[in-house]
Amino acid sequence: MIEREMHHPVKVIAYPFGIYDERVMHAASAAGYEFGLRADADLVVGKPLQYRMPRIRVGYDDGIEVFAEAMVLSQSQINARKPKQ
Repeated sequence: MIEREMHHPVKVIAYPFGIYDERVMHAASAAGYEFGLRADADLVVGKPLQYRMPRIRVGYDDGIEVFAEAMVLSQSQINARKPKQ
């Protein structure tokens, strides 16, 4: 239905309220979605990676600068958790 309205393939699902588990991830895959976005603050992506992608929150009044800052902060948090080699 979404694809019909958008006239474009929909490959990503944002889980309603960010709630998901193994069953939901499997259903998203079975429905043909290629990625799933979660809303929790867990920085660990885990498996299956493509169905546990973290979502970066940006408000309605936030501009591109706020989004860019959120992206940089998110990446630095992920890098801080990586083991040192």
